[in-house]
Formats: sequence, C-alpha cells, structure tokens
Amino acid sequence: MSDITREERDALHRFGDVLKRNFSQRPVAAVTRKTGVVRSVDPDKARLSVLCDGDDAPMVGVRCTTACAGVSVGDTVLVETFRGAPIVTSVMANSLDRLVSIRQVFSKRVSFGSVQPNAFAETSVDISDRGCLSAPIVIPVSTGWVEAREATGVTVAGFTAECFNAGAGAHSAVAEYICLELA
Repeated sequence: MSDITREERDALHRFGDVLKRNFSQRPVAAVTRKTGVVRSVDPDKARLSVLCDGDDAPMVGVRCTTACAGVSVGDTVLVETFRGAPIVTSVMANSLDRLVSIRQVFSKRVSFGSVQPNAFAETSVDISDRGCLSAPIVIPVSTGWVEAREATGVTVAGFTAECFNAGAGAHSAVAEYICLELA
C-alpha cells in the first residue's frame, strides 16, 4: 500500500464512494449503469458528451449532478440511465489519475452490539477467509445513527473497526466496511 501515491489513494477513495452508493442503494430494474469517458464539457449548461464502454458514439448533452462539479475532458464517470434519460452521477477517476489494478473488492458487515448515545465502540474484524495477499484499503460506510469510523491496524488478516452512536438512545450498532485489495 505504501507504493501508491496520495493522489492514487484519493482516487481509490472516490471509487470507494461510488461503491458505497451502489452497495447502500437497491437498484431499480429500470436503472442501468455504465462507465464512460468525458469527451467534452459545456460548463454554462452543465452538459457533457460521454463515450460509454461498449458504445460506438458518445452521448451528447448529458446532464450531471453537483457531485460532478469540476469534471473535465478525459475523466472516467458513472452514467446512470433511468427511463432512457442518462445522467452522470459521479466522477470515478479524473484524467490525472493513474490506473491501479484491484485484486478484489468485498464488504464486511460489522456488529458492535449495543452502543450508548454519544459513545464510541470498537471491535476486531477477521478477514483472513478472504485470502488477502496485501493489506486492503478499508472504507467505512455509515447508515442511520451509527457512524462507521476509519479502520485502524489493517493487515491481511483483519482490522479494528470503530463506530460512534450519534443517536439520542442506545442502539444496536452495525456498520459496513468496503475493502479494496490492490493487485
């Protein structure tokens, strides 16, 4: 993991954010998702021209969400189409990012038991069954009152997960962590 630059790590975290959204949402049957490369940008109208993987010609006049502020030509983006209307929902990698190989991506659901209000909880997480060859990048996913915190002590065999209960009462805390192992 020390072989990657800060910019590459940031790009992987952006990719992790995309995965978080995809893991936490239940896809609607009418929604399709593709990756594509931005060919042109019209900043006045917030419209893009995007060539998606497997398409022969770019889509022109594609709208984008505010999550795509600062998108530029050459960026890799996620295009979601609902009822025939495409929209770019996130930038997966910008044109300055160097591509890295990912060996595996997996999620780990972590249960912390009952956590008191405004309190932290910590637990060890075993990932030895995943057969990691290098320590993965671990990205916390928060839902509800429980805020998953940054994992510490990450090794090929496991990590320490921490959460914070931001709710008014005690909650049975469960958090999801997405793990990216680089090749």
